Amino acid sequence: MSQIAFVTWNGGGNLGPALAIARELRWRDHRAAFLGQETQRPAIEAAGHAFTGCTPDPQRAGPPATAAERQRLLMAGTWLNMSLADDLAAMLAREPADAVVIDCMLAGVLARSAEFGAPAAVLVPGLYHSVLPVRDAMLAAGLGLLARAGLPAPDPAAMRWENKDLVLVTSLHELDGVTADLAPNVRYVGPAFAWPPAPRGWRSPADHRRTHRSARRRHHRILPGTGTRTPRRRRACAGHPVLPAGRTPARPDHRPARRSRRRRLSPAGLRGTARGRPAPGDHHNAGDRTDAKSLKP
Repeated sequence: MSQIAFVTWNGGGNLGPALAIARELRWRDHRAAFLGQETQRPAIEAAGHAFTGCTPDPQRAGPPATAAERQRLLMAGTWLNMSLADDLAAMLAREPADAVVIDCMLAGVLARSAEFGAPAAVLVPGLYHSVLPVRDAMLAAGLGLLARAGLPAPDPAAMRWENKDLVLVTSLHELDGVTADLAPNVRYVGPAFAWPPAPRGWRSPADHRRTHRSARRRHHRILPGTGTRTPRRRRACAGHPVLPAGRTPARPDHRPARRSRRRRLSPAGLRGTARGRPAPGDHHNAGDRTDAKSLKP
């Protein structure tokens, strides 16, 4: 069993893929612990994972007044905030992890990933290859913002996703415009969704697949017998016709109904019947028929 630490932030759609990957890890007998913002606590704890809140940013006393102020607060207080790495180091000191999964937008934590003493993976909840130019432009703008504010700037190379041990992209490479060979540390794992918790007693349809196949085989073995309906058969055939096409349904007294027999007459038999003679093979009530010659005066 391994312990995996996730570092996330309230970005709107980035928590779902992280919870989906954590759910897959738990199904494989691993444990996941999250470090994030307090607004994420209900969703993470509802999924059954441990949660640790990061230190609140003192600059975010209230909502931003303009879009430019919001972007500045996001860059300085979240994306390029290297103090989040101190919170992660404190969490790892209490409970060491075998690997750390960092959200791709937390460049300040990525810049200090070498200090954690564990392999670092980058979680990209969307496209990867096609957004690299946008990522580079945002890093350049953020570094310029830190320089104007007189704050220390991290190493740009340490913040790049492709320089980490593993890059997990929750998309398809066909949708990302990938034409060249990818780096060996880039993995497209496909879309990941954090479904709501299943109700008690629910089983996956994959678990019922073998049961349905065996129930259908039992259904077809039972029907050629008595033709009766038992509660067991009704359960096995839920959602399917109880009787195959062309078979007469059972009577209420559980006795199989008989089909009415109809005589089949060939063209020769029809000609013989018209002349007053019984059709070939028709021996039923042959003695009750009157010869056509006896009707003559």
